[in-house]
Amino acid sequence: MPGDLFFTDNSGFDTLRLGFSRLSFEDIEIGIKIIGETINEMF
Repeated sequence: MPGDLFFTDNSGFDTLRLGFSRLSFEDIEIGIKIIGETINEMF
């Protein structure tokens, strides 16, 4: 989810909001792995 939606001063365009309170530990691990792989590909 874009992080800028959670800023009242029109900032936050270089942010990312992660919601994980309703996920299982296994799903969180999978998601973190995907995010890490994506970041490695980008940089």
